[in-house]
Amino acid sequence: MAGIGSWSATVQMPTIPVAAAMLPSGKILVWSSNEPLGFETDIGDTPSRTLMSVYDPATGAVSPLMDTGVQVDMFCPGIAYLPNGEILVAGGSSSDHTSIYNPFIGQYGTWANDADLNIARGYNASVTLSNGDVFTIGGSWSGTAGGKDGELWSPGGGWRLTGIPGSIITADDLLDDAQGFTQFGDNHDWLFSMPNSRVFDAGPSNQMYFFDPLAGTYASAGTRGADPYSVNGNAVMYAPGKILKIGGAPAYTNKPELGLNEVNATNSAYLIDISQSYANPAATATVTQLAPMNFPRAYSDAVVLPDGEVFIVGGQTQPLQFTDVNAVMTPEMWNPVTMQFTQLAAMPTPRDYHSTALLMLDGRVWVGGGGDDDSGNDPSVNHPDFEIFTPPYLYASDGSLAVRPVITSAPASLALGNALTVSASGNVTSFDLVRLGTSTHSLDTDQRRVPLAIQSGANGTYTLAVPSDPGITVPGYWMLFALSAGGVPSVAAIIQIGAPTGTAGAQAVEPRAIAVLNTTTNQTIDTVGRAYTGPVANLQSEYINITSDSLNISANNANWFIHSGSGTDAIAVTSGTNVLDGGTGSNFLSGGSGTNTFFVDNRGPSTDIWSTVVAFHAGDAATIWGVTPQDFGLAWADGQGATGYTGLTLHAAAAGKPTASLTLAGYTQADLNNGRLSVLFGADPASGSTYMYIHGDS
Repeated sequence: MAGIGSWSATVQMPTIPVAAAMLPSGKILVWSSNEPLGFETDIGDTPSRTLMSVYDPATGAVSPLMDTGVQVDMFCPGIAYLPNGEILVAGGSSSDHTSIYNPFIGQYGTWANDADLNIARGYNASVTLSNGDVFTIGGSWSGTAGGKDGELWSPGGGWRLTGIPGSIITADDLLDDAQGFTQFGDNHDWLFSMPNSRVFDAGPSNQMYFFDPLAGTYASAGTRGADPYSVNGNAVMYAPGKILKIGGAPAYTNKPELGLNEVNATNSAYLIDISQSYANPAATATVTQLAPMNFPRAYSDAVVLPDGEVFIVGGQTQPLQFTDVNAVMTPEMWNPVTMQFTQLAAMPTPRDYHSTALLMLDGRVWVGGGGDDDSGNDPSVNHPDFEIFTPPYLYASDGSLAVRPVITSAPASLALGNALTVSASGNVTSFDLVRLGTSTHSLDTDQRRVPLAIQSGANGTYTLAVPSDPGITVPGYWMLFALSAGGVPSVAAIIQIGAPTGTAGAQAVEPRAIAVLNTTTNQTIDTVGRAYTGPVANLQSEYINITSDSLNISANNANWFIHSGSGTDAIAVTSGTNVLDGGTGSNFLSGGSGTNTFFVDNRGPSTDIWSTVVAFHAGDAATIWGVTPQDFGLAWADGQGATGYTGLTLHAAAAGKPTASLTLAGYTQADLNNGRLSVLFGADPASGSTYMYIHGDS
């Protein structure tokens, strides 16, 4: 274990994780195609489905097999993490389709359709720009061969053609030569976001490019030295502007029936440095050939770790789809200081074509998938499962688990241009950010690592300098790791990082950290909300869960809309403008120091409602929906409510309707007449719904 790491037991999943994403909650989303073991090729606009599952490392639970709910097949697409934490998936088997996954709604997230691509494509690569738009290019696996020009997606604006031709990235794939048409030579490009919404394309063609999707221009970035076309290799940004390129092959796969029998992967490694072009767009990339890997690999996965090392796992010495022949079972670690590769503990399961890998919040690496062949020729090549690799940095020299630093507090969000202040244990010497990753077909355009300078540190409080350029610290959700002098990482804190205030994309920063405990099972079921999209001014985040009972919901930051369902629930906020709705049943609502509105909704429930409000103060309001003095009997009482939280209680009752009760802890009927509370009735002009309104006046 010390020096080579270790592997967990194999965990089964209900489908093959052909695509995967690390979510802000720490859960892992995986999806495949229209069948658990198998796929369909280009189906255009024909309705279909995509199957998915979610793994929760906190509980070890793997969800059942689920349909995403969008009638498309998201097999082999381009993937990009948006600044707001949603995931944009474009192309694939449903070759002109775009879907967006929202991880903040419901237990397993929610999928929705978005604007279609202008050009049908699959095996395309997508990347999020510094302004929050998404660029995609290539992908002749779906649609007509060739002509997969670059497109740009913007929030609410859909896709538009950029004028960047797909032909410039198309390389001479040996399989394309054998077939006589382009299918693979423009697939899975290694795209990296840069300052000023530019993009660097590192390959797999030997010719590299800088793209400016907003202007619709491109320029040569030079060649990748002596490294030829290397499809299904890996390229990883382990530090700003520094990219490790490894492996790949001159053909997408061996194809004996077309005479391709001995296509070999490469073990070559190159360092690509584009940092000079950050400030000087005319500068080309600098390429340095490194000592090779221990094994040739194609179809491998590569994951950057918090200490800057790169973990390389899986692949084959000769690329051949849907077989484990020639599988490389020994992973490697690349060290950015020594520039050398070290062999690690052998894998339990071959991970070849259609495998995926992601860095987890606890610094371990999730590795899964491979196969997806429904021909029945060799079922053993299908791997609907995963393992978790514990890297050597989590072990002490004697083989015991190392003592880890602990981040004790960190903000939920940060606007670039501001310092980051965190609290951590005393054995911390450095901090690093790693952006949440997505993985499919040996490609992850989202992951990148940014080391942080410590500006000051005393008594466990650290002020950190975060690069303010959104082309370096790309807006989105990041893992913040604290590291000890020995390179042992903490469990990460999740921070949503947005563009500098006053720039495009600045609205992407929303404080969404929340703790949701199921008090029946004593399990934390959610840790993040989503962006608020309703009409109430000043609200930024929302959490809605009407499917689970007995919830304890608390938000430690401002400006929330929180709505729970039935049962006995507790909701607490601390500051800002908040709207709290406990739903039906018996609820305990605690407002913060700001301005709070408490909803009791009697328009639709079939059972009685009783909400107790704590810390109700001047400026707060309680709205009882569906209640009028004409239709309801209104009874006031003092001293009612739960022990320790008794107060002024209103009971609104009507024949044939459930009773709505509201307790304002600490108040009495005298406060209705002494200026502390006022009551009025009205109707919402938009919906026509009637309401009773209690306002805290002083």
